[in-house]
Amino acid sequence: GGASGFSVLTYNILAKSLGSNTIPWVMTVEKAFEEKFAKSVAGLNLGFKSFSEMAISILKPTYLKHFHKNPASGNTNLMRTFWAKPVDSPSDIPTLLKGLSYEAKDTFSYSSSADNAGPKITAKTLRGVLYDA
Repeated sequence: GGASGFSVLTYNILAKSLGSNTIPWVMTVEKAFEEKFAKSVAGLNLGFKSFSEMAISILKPTYLKHFHKNPASGNTNLMRTFWAKPVDSPSDIPTLLKGLSYEAKDTFSYSSSADNAGPKITAKTLRGVLYDA
């Protein structure tokens, strides 16, 4: 008899959306940053005491509402990566995302319907939400 063997192949189907470390429920920061952040918000009554809590209480609802599943954008995967991109001008909005309009730094609007006939909704990217937090 000869030697027998096997091969193992893996594929991370979540790499495109979760691999960026900007999705709130998988977002991690270094322990030193977490500690510094906690000290900076101590006693401020913000509704969170750590960066991790802020990610879940503030970032997660915004991400889920505007970026996670946004069929009106025409490209759900691109919309998910757009969440983490800086938006300083209209040219920073990917042309493959349908119906998005630049409003201000890290702020854009989009139609509430795929045919762009619905009311406009205004949203902020990750950087915009963090600046406002």
